[in-house]
Amino acid sequence: MNKFYTMADIARLLKKPATTLKSRRDTFVEFIPTTGHGRDKRYLPEALSVMRIINKCCDDDMSTEQIKEHLAAIYPINVSSTTTDDDAQDRQERGLAVPDEQSITTQQLVAILALYAQNQTALTSELSEIKQKLSDLQEQVIATRDDDARREDRDKVLLAEIRARMDEQKVLLSRSWWHRLWGKK
Repeated sequence: MNKFYTMADIARLLKKPATTLKSRRDTFVEFIPTTGHGRDKRYLPEALSVMRIINKCCDDDMSTEQIKEHLAAIYPINVSSTTTDDDAQDRQERGLAVPDEQSITTQQLVAILALYAQNQTALTSELSEIKQKLSDLQEQVIATRDDDARREDRDKVLLAEIRARMDEQKVLLSRSWWHRLWGKK
């Protein structure tokens, strides 16, 4: 026998206020599987996992559109909650189109493909930026190596000059003070 939940049961299991869950249920009604209508409305066991994901996404400060896209990628839209028989009949009487299960599935698929295309474009541009940054860093490394080589050569020349001057000083200091005073060798 299947276990069905009320919103109060789900609130107790998720340890969230029922009013918060009802608000979120109303926002994401198309993803939450139910049975019955009105006071007899019950939630299927899958609704518990859907509500967990919705709560986690809301706690992570995701926007409603982001949550809907995330849910659409994981769960099918619950057609029975989006178009009831009374709603469908009312729409037919007014001459409006009644969405069927196939068109909703196609719409979902188009939305998912559009989302993937956006992600692919974003990833491609991000990859291009990363490649450009890597190229710049490689150029900097090469320039740094060249600078280091020039500095090393300059340091060798300076060190040789310092040693030569120190040798001259040693020679001068090795002479007597009298010779140094009068400049005689």
